[in-house]
Amino acid sequence: MLSKSRKEAIEKGTKTYFTGKYCHRGHMDARYTANGECYTCREDRHMREKGEDCYVIDDGYFEREKKREDERKKKMIDYYQRNKERCDNIIRGMGLDPATPQWFQL
Repeated sequence: MLSKSRKEAIEKGTKTYFTGKYCHRGHMDARYTANGECYTCREDRHMREKGEDCYVIDDGYFEREKKREDERKKKMIDYYQRNKERCDNIIRGMGLDPATPQWFQL
């Protein structure tokens, strides 16, 4: 299990830790105890050093992702409303409770 802070990781002597916070480039990944760098930033740095393109999150990334997630939920709810009987039959066939799915909240 990963430590929750760099200080804790240093005390335990582990090479990595996970804070659950975004790094300065917007990645949420485990970090190296030695320098605090996240896995993805290290990957990107190595790719840049090799001359390859890397993926960097821009300022509007999180807003766009939140909007996309909201749109996906709306589409799922709309689909469920239009195909309720079919969805319930599929759920019954899987041996699950045919009650309203957890993601479907009006």
